[in-house]
Amino acid sequence: MPACKPFIFGQITLKNTLKKILSGINPLVWVANPRELLLNHWDSFFANSDITAMKILTILRGLIDKNPLTEADLAELLAIESLNFRETNPLILQERAELLTILWPRVWQKCQELGINQPNQILISCWCFWIPWALELRSHAKPLIQGILAPQGTGKTTLTSIMSIILAYFDLKVNNLSLDDIYKTYNERIKLRQKDERLRWRGPPGTHDIALGIKVLEQVCQQESPILIPRFDKSLHQGQGDRIAAEQVEGVDILFFEGWFVGMNPIEETVFDHAPDPINSEEDRQFARDNNQRLREYLPLWSKIDRLLILYPLDYRYSLQWRQAAETKGGMNPSEIEEFVKYFWKSLHPQLFLPPLLKQAHLVVEINRDHSLGKISYQ
Repeated sequence: MPACKPFIFGQITLKNTLKKILSGINPLVWVANPRELLLNHWDSFFANSDITAMKILTILRGLIDKNPLTEADLAELLAIESLNFRETNPLILQERAELLTILWPRVWQKCQELGINQPNQILISCWCFWIPWALELRSHAKPLIQGILAPQGTGKTTLTSIMSIILAYFDLKVNNLSLDDIYKTYNERIKLRQKDERLRWRGPPGTHDIALGIKVLEQVCQQESPILIPRFDKSLHQGQGDRIAAEQVEGVDILFFEGWFVGMNPIEETVFDHAPDPINSEEDRQFARDNNQRLREYLPLWSKIDRLLILYPLDYRYSLQWRQAAETKGGMNPSEIEEFVKYFWKSLHPQLFLPPLLKQAHLVVEINRDHSLGKISYQ
């Protein structure tokens, strides 16, 4: 998150907003650490403020109904943006408003196709995250490898689908590569399982073709054309999955490289001596240590990533709840789902591996239990 910078605006709304937050604060402490104090008073301010989520939604609904921003609307939005430490100005807000008006029908249609029917949540995501991030990516040098670390259920499919729509509007060629796409072949994983029966499920470190991933990212970086992007079909071999024909694409401006441990680095071995649940037995601890070691093999792959975004659930255990809610077609029963999700926690526990990355990632987006956005932090 960038340091707090002085904003000089003529709007009375912003002045009143700041007065409400700053009232009762020791001025000596305020000078010492303004950003921390402002963040600490954020929740209490919004509990009684006229600037509410409903007010924002009212403005956004007006935009998708083709109503232009009024001066009062612009002042409200500008005040909120400044308090979130996002560098902005009225011209940027106007551009975002125009993009929301134009792109909303396509975004809403895609969300419905994905089974998401929460227009208020989608509107907020569009305004606060998707469109601002798209504008930032538009300004970045191309080609760009954008890493996305997203634990199970955090919404990476939704994110990449919506971002592709917005970026296509800017005439950018966007494609997606998942860690899943570079799994070793079915036959290779059979042999791998014979050597190490603990790798009974695809997903942990060691089950991917790292050289293949590096080759694809290098093709993108070197602007080769055509580029062959590997693809994986999870339904083959009774759900064991296998690689299928690669997708041939003609040039890529932005490649989203996503997966549940994209960008993760090895950690100190000593942390596994007192690891969190479900790493409970000595066998569990050894499995965790082995995966930590195998993670080193992925560092050359991570080095090809230009920037990293983390979708960060406020509680990693949400992944289990989300997976159970999503399993509606009888694929696995609740106990099987729990075993499956905890298998991944045992391999690379999010409580151990995610915190060190939060200060290294370019962008961290907190995800609440209901999949709504929490705090958005830029480094």
